[in-house]
Amino acid sequence: MTSNGINYRDTFFEFPDLTKIHGEPDSESLYKIRNELQANAKSVYSNLSDGAHGHLAHVMTATQYGLVSNMAFVRPAHPGTLLIPAATTAAQSQVLREHHKEFSFPRGRRRKKALIQQIIKSVEAPYLTAIRDRVSNSLTGTVQQILDYLQTAYGQISPQML
Repeated sequence: MTSNGINYRDTFFEFPDLTKIHGEPDSESLYKIRNELQANAKSVYSNLSDGAHGHLAHVMTATQYGLVSNMAFVRPAHPGTLLIPAATTAAQSQVLREHHKEFSFPRGRRRKKALIQQIIKSVEAPYLTAIRDRVSNSLTGTVQQILDYLQTAYGQISPQML
């Protein structure tokens, strides 16, 4: 959960530990952890989109995100291998390195993994089995896809909730 020495969970997240769901998840408990994850994702600054919503787009669909921001959250394409031209000054090289680091995938993946780790700690293992990779035993999909699976499988809204 750290990237370049940053522990996102302890440093930025409003909810370092999500509310633990005991037993089978239901719509109410899933709604609560989704809100906690949204607060956590929003608490980490991002210069993608308008900058006001952090990484909230990782926990929402594009349509949902469009309701809170007038600017789309466009995930950057992989920057590829860092190439520094031969005639580049030391200062220019440093700027290129910093830019490459800022938009490199490992940093963004670590933020998403921090959020996924929170789901793993909040939801009991049997309820995540269907979305675990059989070889690596890791959860498959994005934060949004994992939340959507849990909502579809366990979060049906009852008439009492309405």
